[in-house]
Amino acid sequence: MERNEESGNITLKVLKRTAEMMDCELLYIIRPKKRMMFSEVIWNSVLNKALSHHWVKSRPKLLKYRALAAVIRWHIEDPQFRLNQKWCVRHVRK
Repeated sequence: MERNEESGNITLKVLKRTAEMMDCELLYIIRPKKRMMFSEVIWNSVLNKALSHHWVKSRPKLLKYRALAAVIRWHIEDPQFRLNQKWCVRHVRK
C-alpha cells in the first residue's frame, strides 16, 4: 500500500479497506483551493458570464433579475459550459 501511495497509484478501494482494518473511516473530499463554499465557486464563474449576456442586457430593469436567473440556470445546466469550467471532467483509465 505504501509503495502505491508513493507512486500515486493507490485506489479508493485499497484506502477504504485499510481504513476499515484500522477501525477508521475514509473521507474523500474535493475542496476549492481558496477554501470557499463550492456554491460560491460556481456563482463566481457563472455570474460575470451571465451579466454580459445580450439577453440580460436588453431586458427592462424590472425584468433583469429574472433574465439573469434564467441565463445562470442555462449556463449551469449546459454540458459544454460545465466541461469548460472543468466541473465534470472524467478521467478514463487506460
